[in-house]
Formats: sequence, C-alpha cells, structure tokens
Amino acid sequence: MREYAVAERLVERSYGPWNDLNKYYSVEITIDGLEYVYQYKIWNMESKSMFVLVKGNSGILTWLKVGDILNMKYYSTNKAHPFENLNTEIQYITNQAQGRLRGHYLVGLRLLIEATLFLYKKN
Repeated sequence: MREYAVAERLVERSYGPWNDLNKYYSVEITIDGLEYVYQYKIWNMESKSMFVLVKGNSGILTWLKVGDILNMKYYSTNKAHPFENLNTEIQYITNQAQGRLRGHYLVGLRLLIEATLFLYKKN
C-alpha cells in the first residue's frame, strides 16, 4: 500500500514567453479597514513585469507595503472564467516623479499560487 503526504505552500507563478501575460485585464483590491474596493487595469512591461498604476493621492497607498501578501480578485479576458481570487505579493511601489505617469505610483504584483506537493512514502 502506498501512502502520500500532502503539503501545501505558496509558489511564485512564473511568467515568460510561454505564458499569456494578457490573461488578466484588471484586478480588484479589497483591504479590511478601507470602505472602498479598488479596481485597476493591469499593465505588463518587460522591465517592470505586472503592475497597476495608482494615483499619488489615492487612499490605498498608505495601506500597501512591499512584501504584503493580499488575496486579490483578477478579472480574466476569458469570459468562460470571469475572475479568479489569487494570493498576490506587492513586489515594489515606485513613485513616478517625471514623465507622462508623473503623480502616479507603479505597484508591482507577483502572483502566488497554492501548490500541492505529493510526497511518495514507501512501506
């Protein structure tokens, strides 16, 4: 008889040329203590990966910290799967002091997925 031990952990969802970076078009962020739900368009740039653009005077900025892991609702471009709730790490928060994005912050998002590992145990 074979027995399996199951362990769950969070792993980074990898992105690369083999993955569709345009799978999600927007993300909804809900934080306990804030009365509003914030929804943002998702941007993808090779140099900055996946991020949202947040106005500098937005109330959500004081609640976000690099390294925080939040459960966010991602809206898909696929109508058969309208949204997914995914754990997401705040990877960076960068102030845009110049250029066309002046007055905004780039908030980098790194998707985390729950991975179930199956470990084989001999009897």
